[in-house]
Amino acid sequence: GIDSLISLEVLYQIPRDTVAALTYSARIKTEYDDAYKVLGQINKTLSKIQEFESSVSALKFEIEEKLLKTEHLQTQRINSEAEREFEGFTHFKGTAKSFSEIFEYSLTKALLAFTFYLANHIDLIVLMVLFVIGMRFYLKSLKSHLAYLTKENSITEYYVLKYPLLTPIVVILNVFQFFYKEPPFLFYAGLWLITFAILVYLLKFSVEPIWRRWFLMTNILFFVVYFDNLILLPHLADKIFVFILAALSLALGLLGIFNLKKSNNKVGFLKWFLHVFVLLEAISIILNFLDYFNASKRLMIAGILGVVLIILMVWTGKILYKVFALSLEVYKKSDNYGFTINLERFNKKMPKYLFVLAMFGWAFMFVNFFYALQIVIKPILGFFTKERQIGSLVYSYDQLLIFFLIIFISTFISKIISYLLADSYIAKEKYKLKKGIDFSSWALIFRIGIISIGLMIAFVSVGIPFDRITIIISAISVGIAFGLQTLVNNLVSGLIIAFEKPVSVGDIVDVAGKTGTMKSIGFRSSMITTWDGSDVVIPNGDLLNQHLVNWTLGNSKARFEINVGVAYGTNLEEVHQLVMDLMNSHNDILKYPPPFIVFKEFASSSINMSIRFWVAEYSTGITVKSDLIVAIDKLFKEKNIVIPFPQQDVYVKALPDKDENLKD
Repeated sequence: GIDSLISLEVLYQIPRDTVAALTYSARIKTEYDDAYKVLGQINKTLSKIQEFESSVSALKFEIEEKLLKTEHLQTQRINSEAEREFEGFTHFKGTAKSFSEIFEYSLTKALLAFTFYLANHIDLIVLMVLFVIGMRFYLKSLKSHLAYLTKENSITEYYVLKYPLLTPIVVILNVFQFFYKEPPFLFYAGLWLITFAILVYLLKFSVEPIWRRWFLMTNILFFVVYFDNLILLPHLADKIFVFILAALSLALGLLGIFNLKKSNNKVGFLKWFLHVFVLLEAISIILNFLDYFNASKRLMIAGILGVVLIILMVWTGKILYKVFALSLEVYKKSDNYGFTINLERFNKKMPKYLFVLAMFGWAFMFVNFFYALQIVIKPILGFFTKERQIGSLVYSYDQLLIFFLIIFISTFISKIISYLLADSYIAKEKYKLKKGIDFSSWALIFRIGIISIGLMIAFVSVGIPFDRITIIISAISVGIAFGLQTLVNNLVSGLIIAFEKPVSVGDIVDVAGKTGTMKSIGFRSSMITTWDGSDVVIPNGDLLNQHLVNWTLGNSKARFEINVGVAYGTNLEEVHQLVMDLMNSHNDILKYPPPFIVFKEFASSSINMSIRFWVAEYSTGITVKSDLIVAIDKLFKEKNIVIPFPQQDVYVKALPDKDENLKD
């Protein structure tokens, strides 16, 4: 460093030569001036750093103070809900303001909080939009697959597939709301308002008319309640309006309970929620009469929010289950058999575990509306967010959950990409007909890339530095050296297949004595569907090490051969012409390369010939060969051309009698 340079004696040795000494002095002065300037810049930078440190400390103190003040205000607000804001029904205790002033104040504050929250979560909003676009693309692809494979209009016209843009908006917005931390009411209730309105439109032909009307009335009421909650200060007009809204909500809840008694079980899950809804609205009306305005308003809004939220949660689970069930049905499609939809699975009710998950989602989001409940739930959240330490590694349970969630999502997305590019039936048909770009060979690379990116994001989200990741990779390498050679061989072979492309999904191959269609190419192994319908799993290492015959690598044309013999004495020129005319008249036999006949040998009982022809698709060659054998047999019978079969004549010579042998 600089301190070690100061101790060097060579820096203090002045040359004896006068000219050299002058040059040395000039250079020393120049270096000194430069060093002085640098030192000045360093001092200025240090001063600025100290100023920034002071500003950051002050800002930190200010934020902590405001957080404490916010918590105090929230506690005061909870306590104020247990106080009377009015004396009598019409007289407000506090300082009275005009309704226009209250409205302007509330709107300004709500918009300020809304824009601030949007600005700080723009990355998550963009990601949400991208997921909507991705799910829309997937649903359109799924619908085109089903329309191509089945004539079940009840499925292709199902609202989930009929509206490939509106459905993802409902699903993605309801799922993503769990990732927004402490959003303002204008934001998260706004998401519910949008998705519920879209859901009401989607269900217009999927529920009974009585529930269709009930959902529409609930949507209108929720719209009014949403904007009423933006009014932050008490006012007599708002008190009367809250009373009217609570009465309407109470009537709506009673109507829903009445509808349950004469409808099917599609909305049976609403039974207990409607009873709670009616109870909350009734209590709200009573509290309003008793002049507890804030408590009355909060309960009125909580009742309608609870019903809307459970409907959104349950139907989001139903939509996801339907999409998953339809995807499984399409994915199981075999190239050799007809396609049928399992209507029993399609029409099956949502599994109970999904309903339980929807209940947890409802409870989690409903807590956001009550700060008192947030105080109760904070210790539980603190248990998951508390930092723990093992050695020098710091972690928390929520980070671990995020880690595994990111890995799960990346794996799921990679499987969807693989399905759309290679595994789906329509993709295979397009590649078979040579239409469009063949992405099947790149599907494996895409999957590896997506999962690798997911792993890196997962490690970064947990806070594991890259040097630790290097240590983990080194440990895995040691394990590979000892016992995972075969696995690594198969993985590397999978990469070689992906890059060199000796085989693609949909190719007809012959490997290890098995002939069939390449169904999928995975990380470790590949799958071949044989002609008898069975799926054969072959490790990628074996796929490359054994003699692989790909009948459709360069092109799908294939040559087939039929060996047949005719009797001695047959007019071979006539046979040649008859068979050539027969092959030229067959529509599935290619004209170029042309078919040809070769007379091979004089056999023991026949003159053997080889009939050779080309077909456009290897998969059709067996059928064409069968048709040609039948046609040749029929033609030869009509023309009296004999197809001899091998035969041997056995001559038995009589032996001498036993008496004659004795005489001799």
